[in-house]
Amino acid sequence: MNMKHILIITLYLIGYVAIAQTPKERIKTLKTAYITKEIDLTNKEAKKFWPIYEVYDQELEENRRKLARKILEQSESIDQMNEKESDQLIEDYLKIEKALYTAQENLIKNLKGVMSSKRIAKLLIAERTFNKRMLQRFRGRMGG
Repeated sequence: MNMKHILIITLYLIGYVAIAQTPKERIKTLKTAYITKEIDLTNKEAKKFWPIYEVYDQELEENRRKLARKILEQSESIDQMNEKESDQLIEDYLKIEKALYTAQENLIKNLKGVMSSKRIAKLLIAERTFNKRMLQRFRGRMGG
C-alpha cells in the first residue's frame, strides 16, 4: 500500500469516527486536541494530566447542569417568590458557583505537581479561548 492509500484510509476513518460521535463527544474531542496542542503536552505529562482534568471537567459539567436546572426551575415563578424563597435561590446559586470555583482551585492545585504554573496559565487561557470559539460557532450556526 502506498502513502496515498494510507492517507485516504486514515481520512475515511477520521470522518467515520467524527460522524459516529454525538455533538457533545465531538466537542470534547475538539477540546482535547485543542488543549493538547496549546499547552504542548508530552506523552508522559498527558498520562498524568488527563485523569486530573477529567475529574475537573466532570465536576464542572455536573455543577453547571445543577445551576442551569436551578435557574430554569425558578425562572417561571420568580415573580411569585417571597423573600425567604428568593434568599434560598440566591444561596443555592452561590453554593453552585462556589463549587465551580473550588473545582478550578483543585485543578490548579493538582496540576502543580504535573506541570509548571506557566503551562497551567496557558491551560486556563486555552479553555477560555476554546469555549469562546465554540460559542461563536454556535451563534454563527444559529444566525446570530
